[in-house]
Amino acid sequence: MKVHLIRHGQSKWQTGESASKDSALTELGVRQSLLLGGRLSALVNGNQTESVFYSSPLIRSVQTVNAAGVNYSIATGLKEASFHVASELPGFAHPAKHERLLSDSQRYLDFRRAVADVFKQLTHNESKDVFLFTHGGVIKTILRVIHSTDTVCYQIKNCSLTTLTWRRSRWHLDALNECNHLPLEMVT
Repeated sequence: MKVHLIRHGQSKWQTGESASKDSALTELGVRQSLLLGGRLSALVNGNQTESVFYSSPLIRSVQTVNAAGVNYSIATGLKEASFHVASELPGFAHPAKHERLLSDSQRYLDFRRAVADVFKQLTHNESKDVFLFTHGGVIKTILRVIHSTDTVCYQIKNCSLTTLTWRRSRWHLDALNECNHLPLEMVT
């Protein structure tokens, strides 16, 4: 089973065009999403029955999955956190003093638990590939969950694919932030 974690296209909130965190895509975000659709078509080889698609209910994620042209279900557990996730993660005074820790922030731990639960629920069927259209904070948290540590952070690009494969009884990170479907000037 492969799980493709897909971040939405560029949103108006990201560019400052909207104060709403549930904002629509920018024109660039729409173009990114259309190109993503071509990439996804190649991944599923026209056979969507071998895959399942889920989207966060937030506007930017729904617009991204709609532009990609796939049939999907809404999964409310894929919504972005209502707070700045990175500020809730443990930090260290020096790189050599790094250790494996979980956050001590209760609101992050609640978010982490909800993300872990939805990830487990949506990936229960090992015979199908899973595509999750979601947000940077959710993708980074899924990666923290499978690595059992909150001491790492990632930069997740708009309309990127992060691909995990379940094989030999463990998760394998096959791709992080793959944006090959986007021209360099469209990577945000």
